[in-house]
Amino acid sequence: MCILLVTPFLSEQDADHLYGMIGAPQYVNVWNEIHAYFIWGYADKTELQILAEIDNYDKTHLKAAPTNNRLFLGEWCMGGPPDQTGIFQNLDNFRELGRKQLAYYNADITGGWAFWTWRHSDETIKRTGWSMRYLIRSGAPLLILSKDALNELVVTMALASRRVLAALATIAVSAFPGVLSSTEIAEACAAAGQPCGNAQVGPNCCPSGQYCQPWNPSYYQCRPTFPQCGTPEVGIDYRGSDLIDVTGLILPEDCCSRCSSTAGCVAFTFLNIGWDGRPHCYLKTGTGTRTSVSGAISAVVTSSTASNHIQAKIRSGAVKSRAVNLGGWLVSEYWLSWDSSLWTGVPTDTAWRGEYNVMKFLGKTKGTAAFEKHRQTWITEADIKEIAATGVLNTVRVPVGHWIIRDATTSPGTEGSMFAPGGLKYLDTLINMWAVKYNLAVIISLHAHQGSQNGYEHSAPVTIGSVGWSTSQTNIDNSLKFATFLAARYKNSPAFLGLALMNEPIPPVDRTVLQNYYIQAYKQIRATGNMCILLVTPFLSEQDADHLYGMIGAPQYVNVWNEIHAPT
Repeated sequence: MCILLVTPFLSEQDADHLYGMIGAPQYVNVWNEIHAYFIWGYADKTELQILAEIDNYDKTHLKAAPTNNRLFLGEWCMGGPPDQTGIFQNLDNFRELGRKQLAYYNADITGGWAFWTWRHSDETIKRTGWSMRYLIRSGAPLLILSKDALNELVVTMALASRRVLAALATIAVSAFPGVLSSTEIAEACAAAGQPCGNAQVGPNCCPSGQYCQPWNPSYYQCRPTFPQCGTPEVGIDYRGSDLIDVTGLILPEDCCSRCSSTAGCVAFTFLNIGWDGRPHCYLKTGTGTRTSVSGAISAVVTSSTASNHIQAKIRSGAVKSRAVNLGGWLVSEYWLSWDSSLWTGVPTDTAWRGEYNVMKFLGKTKGTAAFEKHRQTWITEADIKEIAATGVLNTVRVPVGHWIIRDATTSPGTEGSMFAPGGLKYLDTLINMWAVKYNLAVIISLHAHQGSQNGYEHSAPVTIGSVGWSTSQTNIDNSLKFATFLAARYKNSPAFLGLALMNEPIPPVDRTVLQNYYIQAYKQIRATGNMCILLVTPFLSEQDADHLYGMIGAPQYVNVWNEIHAPT
């Protein structure tokens, strides 16, 4: 994820043409490069007129530049056109030439700058506009005519540009003894673990592999960068593109880690002191609009934990899945969870008819509260930790119902409006947090389809025993949305292994409709580049070798597994 710098034509390096360059959010880590010279085309200008041109350049070019990309000034110098010698004759004007450029470039060039050039043949004839080495060594008229001015140049470059080389400070000291002490030079680039700035002066440079982290407005500290994310941008908020606001994380490296293990997260912004005085970790689907916010820390994820997770090994075939089902959690089943508080006050004759009928009995308000309490307590992080600790189990299979996606999107049909909302956040937590933390793969089983594929309790039918899934195109469309939404949501999660596209279908489900659903779900999911495992199953009454031969599979269909349930 190196930085890529793009530049318009040399004759078109203005704000209007910068808006036409490639950039965020579609293109990540792209900077716009421009060059600023007040030499060519200025031969008819006086020294004072050129100084005025610098003011105009900042207003019309720098401050007006687009903010989606960082702006980098790839070349600038202290040369000037008076008498076409490239040298300002008036010493005060020459100082002002340097002061104005540094002030504007440090304030408005978001990506930093590079002086042209370190060494130039003009040194041999005592010309002073092009060679940074000569300007520093000779004490020629720049900001460095005095000790204080030289200090201002070196420290300003370190604090504002953050691109100064330690060699510049070293050369300055050797050329002018007493200009900067060794301690002052060290302060220009802070040492590891040491203070490196504050909100007023901004972040200072830090050693390689470290960055200047804000703790509060008064104290910034050099701390290690994050192995899973790019170089942090201090003072920058990736405004917009929010995926989720995570509280409870107190360090930006934890925010990076959370983003790298969260489906759909490609960047983050961390605030040590948020709107409520607490740390906030904002996970992002993109870099949004880069906005200056004091104390903000933002970075793009460069690697995730996916390659080392057990899920990747299972998906590749290197390891076999050894799973346990999380039954009765996100799809209720009375027969296996009868001791849950969910069933308090629910007649047994209603409880075993499935979640639709339980919600119909309880009503939306009471039912939502009851299911929320059940989901909070039936499966917890402690269960996932215990599963992982067996040393045998490496996967969990979690049943879900079609209504779960309505927490974040719409779906065809009306059945979903009956159910208790709020289940999706538990699925998010399982896949993006617990399963990543404890190195377990996750299979999502689409247990309950609108219209019901088997009439059983776990399919949450409107009428127990009624099978109507394949009789309605709306139901089929609902199932496709059900499958594609979840596949997309968890596509980038390290723990997400795949989807079981339907659980235990039975006649009178139409066999052809079922097969076509599998094919369409496969095509729509694969069209997004998602190569998760897709599990397909024949009728519950036909789970034998002969009927498995009729299922979709290799080589035409990739990463498809056949699922069967052993009779008991």
